[in-house]
Amino acid sequence: MQLEKKKQFLLNTLFVLTLVFLFLLVFQYLSGVLFPILAGFLIAYSLRPLVVNITKRWNSNYQITAFFVVTAFYAILGLLLWLGFGYLFSQVVSFFSSLPQIYQTSIAPLVGRINEWLESFAAFWGRFSPSFSMPQIDLSQTIQTLLGGLSSSFVKTVTDFLSSIPSIVFNGIFIVISSYFICMDFEGIVRFIKGQLSERAQKKVTSIKWHAFQKLWSLIRAYLLLMLITLVEVWIGLLVLRVDYAFVLALLIAFADLLPILGTSSVLVPWAIFELLAGKFALGIGLLILTVILWILRNFTEPKIVGKQLGIHPVISLISMFAGVKLLGFTGLFIGPLIAILVVTLNQSGHIHMYKNAAPTE
Repeated sequence: MQLEKKKQFLLNTLFVLTLVFLFLLVFQYLSGVLFPILAGFLIAYSLRPLVVNITKRWNSNYQITAFFVVTAFYAILGLLLWLGFGYLFSQVVSFFSSLPQIYQTSIAPLVGRINEWLESFAAFWGRFSPSFSMPQIDLSQTIQTLLGGLSSSFVKTVTDFLSSIPSIVFNGIFIVISSYFICMDFEGIVRFIKGQLSERAQKKVTSIKWHAFQKLWSLIRAYLLLMLITLVEVWIGLLVLRVDYAFVLALLIAFADLLPILGTSSVLVPWAIFELLAGKFALGIGLLILTVILWILRNFTEPKIVGKQLGIHPVISLISMFAGVKLLGFTGLFIGPLIAILVVTLNQSGHIHMYKNAAPTE
């Protein structure tokens, strides 16, 4: 009996490792080819419930309804991207062009104040230990170098983006066309894929879909909605505090909130401390109050949106992020936790048995 359990554990482990290896292999070498198809499939899959609902309610033709739903989706998406990216681009350009002024008005005075504190500390400590000497650190030069490197990185990023526009446009056109065809003939495509599998494999795939991928996709959508809510809340808060470039900063903070383990406080609290040290007490205290408000709203909205979370332990999340970055680069920061969540879900649903599920605490 014990030998059988060990064999089962080894088989499950080998199964998961094989899936992860194949996923990494496909992502590493075929992601550029498969991404437009997968993106089109995900868009069609997300819009299909709406198409089915409209078809049943209005007794309309499925393919015609799918065509108009996909068209409306891309029309709304295009309008939002045109308005959003236009405003965002102007804000980002203005922000980076004003970095020298920000340095002179905010950072330079704080650096001078820190240097005065260090000199006072050195003078005070030198009374008790004449041999004591503070290391010579030019904070002003260091920060100027950092800002110069940041500006250079921004210019390089913009240049790389402009050079990749033809590829982006081509992939975008392919995604749009594929989503139209997939959404209009979704059932036929699914039937064809199922026809290539045995009856047992079909049941296994269907079960895994409902127990794992369905929950995983619902979780992703829920957290994207939470990110949008956070973006709006932070944007309003920064506008109330009369912070320049509120939308750009709110977008960065919402992005940090989406990352596992990190959150809005990982940006707002250091920012508030910086403002307090710089003598801007009203803004510093306002940022701390905004942090508390966001924490309260997050704890109120997250259970209602996410429901019974399909979460993983923070330690596992941190390990999966680290492994993902090492194997896949920056995108692994998101893919690593998703793979971990998928493994946890498959184990909880009984499709694999890699470890014993912990008993619920009372």
